[in-house]
Amino acid sequence: MRQEFAASIAGVNQNVNEEIVSLKDKISELLAGMNGLVNSISNTRQGAKAASAMALTTQPRLDHQQDQARPQAAVPPPSTQPMAVDKGALRPQLRKMDTKPPVIEGDIDGMKLNSFIFQFEQYYKQKGYVLDVHGDLMADELNQSVKTAALVWYEQYMTAPNTDKTWAAMKQSGTYHDYVLRFRELHRVVNIEEETAMNLFYNGLSSNIMRENIRRTKPKDIKEAMNAGFLEQDIQMPGTAPSTLPKSTKREPTNLGNKRPHNGTMKPSKVTKTKCNFCNKGFHAEDECWAKHPEKRPKRPSSRNEELDAKIYAALQRIMRPHGNFPKLSRIKEDPGESTSANVAEVHVHENEQKPTEEKEEKQVKNENELEKEQKLKGEARKNDEGQKKAEEELEMCALLHVQSVLPYDRNDVMLSNSNFIDNGASINAVSPEFCAAHGLEQFVRQDNSFVTITMANQQQFTVQRRVISLTVFLDGFALFSDEFLILPIPDNCDVQLGMPWLRKTEKESKDAEVTIESFAGSPVYPVLKKHARVFQAKLPKELPPIEHGEHKMDVKSQEPVYRQ
Repeated sequence: MRQEFAASIAGVNQNVNEEIVSLKDKISELLAGMNGLVNSISNTRQGAKAASAMALTTQPRLDHQQDQARPQAAVPPPSTQPMAVDKGALRPQLRKMDTKPPVIEGDIDGMKLNSFIFQFEQYYKQKGYVLDVHGDLMADELNQSVKTAALVWYEQYMTAPNTDKTWAAMKQSGTYHDYVLRFRELHRVVNIEEETAMNLFYNGLSSNIMRENIRRTKPKDIKEAMNAGFLEQDIQMPGTAPSTLPKSTKREPTNLGNKRPHNGTMKPSKVTKTKCNFCNKGFHAEDECWAKHPEKRPKRPSSRNEELDAKIYAALQRIMRPHGNFPKLSRIKEDPGESTSANVAEVHVHENEQKPTEEKEEKQVKNENELEKEQKLKGEARKNDEGQKKAEEELEMCALLHVQSVLPYDRNDVMLSNSNFIDNGASINAVSPEFCAAHGLEQFVRQDNSFVTITMANQQQFTVQRRVISLTVFLDGFALFSDEFLILPIPDNCDVQLGMPWLRKTEKESKDAEVTIESFAGSPVYPVLKKHARVFQAKLPKELPPIEHGEHKMDVKSQEPVYRQ
């Protein structure tokens, strides 16, 4: 096995050596060919140099031989008389040009000086002038191509030694058109960078609005900035072309000496303002002083909607409030061994009783916050209807809130007045956290780890932690209602919200209850109900009113609820 492996390695080495030898032979042949090519190139170069040298030596000989072979003309002898020059022979034969010669005027539509010179020379060369020979004739043509403005420009700027200093005085004193004209004339003479020229152009504008509007377009060079200014001027002055604008609106001062212009009228002198002698605060006459004459103070116009809302709410309060005092709940002691919840044992209704002792007992139970709230409500009611001041104090509408006790010992029941918010679209009963905190009910609140999702009227949802309290609510005309109330904010700054759980319980009782006009005897609305007894009937007739009252129909759109029409 080893012998075979050694034999194979020896064969491979022999083949590699043979290939290397053949490769060396090919490389040597290639180098020999390249050397021959280099030699041929060098020989060619030497032959070219020899040919050029021979041409240089041979050309003078050929020229000399040709000169000798030409016949020589007879040269006349020099004359002593002066030669007459024909001026007509020097005037060139001019061609008729189809285009007009270039013109430089020096305004914003003119060409630059170098461009004008180039076009001028090319034009008159094509016409037939020779610039070196016909210089005097070219001066006449140049006088026709250069207008008056360009001549003034040349005399004003080109010959001035302090041309660079005129940039500091480049300010807009007239129209925008004249300012651009002067700026371009100076910019053609004094070459400055584009950024520097744009900054000088912005600083020279008299209108800050135009300056900001031009910068807002972000021009790349001074030409774009000027064009943006012309567009802005067209926007500010529509229908007015730049060519129709006056050249300058600046008036030159007239030297009048010590004389003043007189047009028949005297300029009024400045009136010094003095403060009011009564209040010493404002610059007004004493007769117009509001502190001295309060009736002259302008009154704020009252909103008609606010007055209308106040009248409507006052009328609703007078209609909805029952006549007489509120029922009195007797207070009893509960048995320590029985249930921990305190119930109301008896409800006595005392009509036409006005005892000041009862009012004092109620006020002793209420805390200071409730007293302030009650006084505020009474003050607002007094403003709405001052004539019913005494009735408003006696006929205040409120609900009594009774807290279920959770203590296993005797406890007196507490009456807490509150404001109710009855919502027939709410599926829960709720009490405001502010009301619970104000009356110390936080200790009776039960809280767990569950959450409740609340959906608002606008379909907006939010999630709150479930916090409940057991309450018993007494509302005048309804039975006692005991249930769990969620701790939630109540709209319209109310304390308690009664929803569908309260309505479902009171629905059966309200259906069976019958209210007649006589039950409102002694109420302010009793005369109105008595006068329109046919309108306020206990049961409405099943048939429709007579046809003379009009058609009893209305248009109902199927895609829109009826209550929104």
